[in-house]
Amino acid sequence: MDQQIIHQPSAAAEDLVYLAQGTAWVLEGRLALDNPGASDGPAHPIRPRALVHEDLDCRFVLGHPARHQAVVVRSTAGGYEVAIHGTRDPTGTALGTFGTAPVPIGWATPDHVLLGLRGEDAALVENVILDVTGTRTVPDHLRGVNHLGSIDHDPDGHHPESTIITTAGIHPAHWRSYRGGAAGRLQRLGPHVPTDLPVAIGNAADGRILRERLYFLDDLHGAVDVYSTRTDGAGPITRHTRFTGLGATSLHRSKDRLVVGAAGRAWILDPGAESLIAVSVPTRPSPESPLMADAGSPLGPAEWVVAEDRSQDGRTVLLARTATEVFVHGLDPAGQQCHTLQVPGLRDHHVDHLVTAAGRTVVSSDVAGVAEVLTDGSLRWLSTVRCHRRGRPALRPDGELVAWTEETGNRGASLHVVDLTSGEQTHLEVPGTHLGAPAFTRDGELVFSARPVSPWAGTASPLEGVERWCSLAAEDTVLQARSGRVDVRADPGERPGPAQAVPSRRPHPRAVLEQVLHLASFFPGGAARGAALGVPEGRVTEELRGLTGRVRDREDLALLVRCALREIGQSHAGLRDHAEHTEHAVPAADGGSADLLTRLRHHSRSVLASEAEYLVVPDVSTSGYAAVRDLCRRWRGNRPLVLDLRYNSGGQLADHLAALLTHMLQRSAAARVAGSAVIPLIEGPDRAVVLINESTGSGGEHLAALLSEHPRATVLGRRTVGAGTGFHRRWDLGWDFSITLPQYRLGGSPSRWALENRGLSPDREHPSCPTAGVGLDDALLQDTLREVRAGAEPQTTTTERGCR
Repeated sequence: MDQQIIHQPSAAAEDLVYLAQGTAWVLEGRLALDNPGASDGPAHPIRPRALVHEDLDCRFVLGHPARHQAVVVRSTAGGYEVAIHGTRDPTGTALGTFGTAPVPIGWATPDHVLLGLRGEDAALVENVILDVTGTRTVPDHLRGVNHLGSIDHDPDGHHPESTIITTAGIHPAHWRSYRGGAAGRLQRLGPHVPTDLPVAIGNAADGRILRERLYFLDDLHGAVDVYSTRTDGAGPITRHTRFTGLGATSLHRSKDRLVVGAAGRAWILDPGAESLIAVSVPTRPSPESPLMADAGSPLGPAEWVVAEDRSQDGRTVLLARTATEVFVHGLDPAGQQCHTLQVPGLRDHHVDHLVTAAGRTVVSSDVAGVAEVLTDGSLRWLSTVRCHRRGRPALRPDGELVAWTEETGNRGASLHVVDLTSGEQTHLEVPGTHLGAPAFTRDGELVFSARPVSPWAGTASPLEGVERWCSLAAEDTVLQARSGRVDVRADPGERPGPAQAVPSRRPHPRAVLEQVLHLASFFPGGAARGAALGVPEGRVTEELRGLTGRVRDREDLALLVRCALREIGQSHAGLRDHAEHTEHAVPAADGGSADLLTRLRHHSRSVLASEAEYLVVPDVSTSGYAAVRDLCRRWRGNRPLVLDLRYNSGGQLADHLAALLTHMLQRSAAARVAGSAVIPLIEGPDRAVVLINESTGSGGEHLAALLSEHPRATVLGRRTVGAGTGFHRRWDLGWDFSITLPQYRLGGSPSRWALENRGLSPDREHPSCPTAGVGLDDALLQDTLREVRAGAEPQTTTTERGCR
């Protein structure tokens, strides 16, 4: 059995290339064996050899299907270098350097490799074609290609009409059973425009041509498998693999076989023999030990830290759990374990926060409530109110008082205070005000923040007005509150400082996995209308736990977590790498090139600005709010309005922006002076066109769904991502990783309830042309012009709005 996880396996003729522990490796001749899965031994003395120097930081590798060559992307001091290396020859030739890490996508011709450039904020993949022969030529039919997820050419032909592309979208290996608008489309690249293949697919990826058949990945029967059809898309679809656990993750071809990546391993598929064989990949000559947990940690291999706090005397209290038990560990100032307390009362609850002071420990949970952990491990519940968000509690230095905030909805949080000795408690609620961040000063004064709640969307919108710090004197905190006389002083002299940063822990990989599985199992009821998470079970869980023993580095750990998150099958389940400040998003939209996105928006403005007011809404957060607010302030007349929500990255303010825009569409006030004509006082657009596409995600598609219900709004473009859930916090996994999980589903109308996994369908759909450069949406723009010229009333349509 393989002793390590391999990444990005592909074929370089009969050689196998892959990444492991930050280095590109090659197994010479492995694919030429009659049995590639044979264990290494005297008959097969094949050992992995570094394709490049082991000290180089390799990010991507892609083998050439017919040559002993591979494209390697490595990180350098000046950016990312792309080079072509021989798998039998140690020399390499640099092809170019990029500021953003380019992803090798596939071979457009035998001499041209297609790269994808992904920015941090944009939602568009910019493609670059490199000639590996050094002539720097680009075939005519490939000029201007963008937003592609895969490409392959006919190994027997090189004709343009034999080139197969997959539009960029969410890979089926990253989101189980996804059928949203960002699903990839299989297309045949002709000499003029691409044409969709008539294949009944769900979310195709990695289209490859071999033996006059088109092979691709999809999850039509659950796990991601390999399917095939005729190269023209006609005829029946054949299923070639039967993965029952995690499924396939990548597909490449060699001269006569297919290389399938699955759960950190490589498989060889011979379509003629219908055989699927696991490739034996020997451990590197000097294998690294498995990823180890912190030395001296009191935690077991399957135990993870849920919350922790440090008291003024330097002692640390950890709340940790396994899949079945919960413990409180006490550490002295030197980090040595003092005591361990089992807390069975928390076994069936998820805990968000822990605070400690003067020997007392208090835990809180958004769902379960707030409780003091007593010295025998039992719980004394102080509140059992289920709320949307509960702030981190604060303990007075003497351990006598505890304070926290509760928010049952986005209407502002109230402040709660309990005397742990007497049991007396009270709460402070100021209508229209959000109270937060409670903390005690050294002399026992309670300090907290107060800020106004937006009249449009509560605390989910940009907060209006100035945040103020307030305080309650120590002697007034409970006693005067009971009699209704609380002296709240604004702007106290001492304010709470920032929370002390806790160094990132390094738990065992098994503990990281168990934490992810626990969180996924805990939140099925955390979303309105049942945005239940798909908890991995059975064979999938068995494979995930089997992977933990093969984890060697952080990249291996990231693969393990991404495999687990995929099985959740919900949007907004994502892994964040804080060491590199990059997002491994499971579902909102692909990353992209901000420069290309800017050019696309300038092109759209040049087409539409003379006929309508054109406004780009890049997100439904601070940037989008500022754009809409400024539009409302400067609006004059009743010109048509075009709202461009394409590539909208989402955010928390969909309801707020919808309220502003809906009011703008409805407003109309006029005055008539005696003997004169009517004088318009306040006007709005006479109609609105909303542009969406497969990269309109999360809050962006919620905004589009709300606007679609207005009678004077028309939605044009392509079906949206399908990210109908939301979240409001991250969980730390250690190793500088954190995850997000969906915690609620936004609703209020049928079009919003049905967004998850399916997206919002437009009134009229216009496929993009991925070979048209900045003109990829010209057909959509021309229809938009027809719409804004159509008259005061939008065109009627029989298309059912919502999800298809």
